[in-house]
Order: sequence, then C-alpha cells, then structure tokens
Amino acid sequence: MHKSKIEWVLNPDNKTLGYVWNPITGCLNGCEYCWAYKLANGRLKNRYLANHNMVPFENIEDEDGSDHWQFHDPFYPRFWRNKWLDLTWQSRRGIFVCSMSDLFGIGIPEQWTQEIMDYIQVYPRCRFYLLTKQPQNLPKWSPFPPNCYIGVSVTNQEMFDKAIHYLKMIDAKVKFLSFEPLLERINID
Repeated sequence: MHKSKIEWVLNPDNKTLGYVWNPITGCLNGCEYCWAYKLANGRLKNRYLANHNMVPFENIEDEDGSDHWQFHDPFYPRFWRNKWLDLTWQSRRGIFVCSMSDLFGIGIPEQWTQEIMDYIQVYPRCRFYLLTKQPQNLPKWSPFPPNCYIGVSVTNQEMFDKAIHYLKMIDAKVKFLSFEPLLERINID
C-alpha cells in the first residue's frame, strides 16, 4: 500500500489523500489507452512476471495454438497474496483497491474478488474505493458494504449510458463516475 496521488482518493477525513492497494494486477479489458498496462510493461515488468499466481488459462490459446503467452505478458491478471494488509493498527484510511487492475473486470476469478470483498468487511473503519470498467458485473456483488464507494470509469457516451444503467441496479452507500480518459463529449441529459 502506498500514498495515492489521485485527487478523489481521500481518507475518511475528506481532506487528506488516501492510499492505493493492489492485491490484483493486470486485466483483460483491453483498453488501448491504459496507463496501468504501460506501467506493467515498463518499470514493473520484471516484478509482475515473477508472480506466477495468475488467472487459470486452461481454455485460452495464443494464435499459434499455445497457451503459454500469459507467462510472458506482465499485464495478464495476477493475484498478490503477499500484499494482504493488516489494518488493525491503522487509523481510518481511504484505500483505492486495484488501481492496476479491475476487481470486477473480464477474466478476474470470482474467488479473488470474494476474498477481497471479505477482507474489506473486516475493516469497517476504512473506506474502500472500487472502480470498474465492467459495471454489468456489479449487481452480483450488491449490496456492497457501507465502507465501499463504487465507481465506474467512463470514456464515452456508450460507457456512460451503461454505467448509469448498472449503477441504478446496485445498493451502495456511494456511487460515482470517473471520467478518465474522457475520449468524447458526453450528453448527461
């Protein structure tokens, strides 16, 4: 866990910047503008490739028929069990979960998501920010614990409409949209 530089990731005092925690890295959403993908393939590449706790890939094949490309892709989803936090000694914190992944994203095993959701419930004094580009997966996790702020990334009109549709379907104390990167004008009427 490290201090966040993201302006909307705040501690519960709503004044000081919160933290980022990445128990999962990588995703299969395939966004060409993804800054996390670029970072994973840059300075974090060797660290990510050293973690072999990856999404099972029994039915996924590369173009040449092999199924071993995942070992060479640093942004293929990985679970980091050694990154569990002990927050019992911590004061109240605002924590952005999976800034280098998508907790509800394509290919993320439900077991991984469930483990993180169980963990979140152990620390009700902390605020957990959960952001996704796959809002259609949110209803199966609703209702969310009261210490979860649930957000959807929006880059265009289609994503905005989809986000609003699915956010209406879930029960969460706080729901939000993150317009990043904003790739076209959005009509919010």
